Amino acid sequence: MRSPTLPIRARIAYWRSIGRGNLYGERRGIQPARLERLRAAFASMPAATRDVFAMHRFDDLPYDRIALRLGIEVDEVEAHIAAALIHLSRALDEDD
Repeated sequence: MRSPTLPIRARIAYWRSIGRGNLYGERRGIQPARLERLRAAFASMPAATRDVFAMHRFDDLPYDRIALRLGIEVDEVEAHIAAALIHLSRALDEDD
């Protein structure tokens, strides 16, 4: 039986709860199949979304610094982060 799907806000909160720089879950014991789905999903994101997400998650840059660095608005950074989190969340839902 499939568990109910979490609302988008809950998914975003989950992804934000994962430690910085730990997208692939090396220290969280994520199952190999789920880990591979995350890797594939990350690689399949549009380049701009992947770059913004990586700057925030791995380089620990705040939204305003990312926006300044890329010459875009903070709203666009927020949109890229949300899109990345949704994309990764959907990749995990594929097998559930």
